[in-house]
Amino acid sequence: MASAEPPLPPPPGGPVYVYVPQQTDGQATAALVVGILSLFGVMCYGVPALILGPIAIFLGLNARSRIRASGGTVGGSGFATAGWITGAVGLALGAALLLFVIVFYGFFFWLIATHPFPSPTPSG
Repeated sequence: MASAEPPLPPPPGGPVYVYVPQQTDGQATAALVVGILSLFGVMCYGVPALILGPIAIFLGLNARSRIRASGGTVGGSGFATAGWITGAVGLALGAALLLFVIVFYGFFFWLIATHPFPSPTPSG
């Protein structure tokens, strides 16, 4: 007669660890997007960069303070930092380019106003 062995018990269970990804702060993402757009805004005589740069700086600094206050439940500090830095760079480049354009065209128009072109006179 064959002896029936009892089934093996399941292995002892340990604690189950579930990885929950940290949620990124929405303002941090917005700061990064607006900061990158401010860099592209430099190409339009710097005017969009002058508008988008301060917005990115505000969003980035505000998001960083919210992330610090969350106690580690909300992430995105790198996005927030990159956002306000790209906003500051876009603002600085936009202001420098706009100032250059104003000075260049101002000098050009001053030169035309003070040194008129001689009109051609008929020879003959």
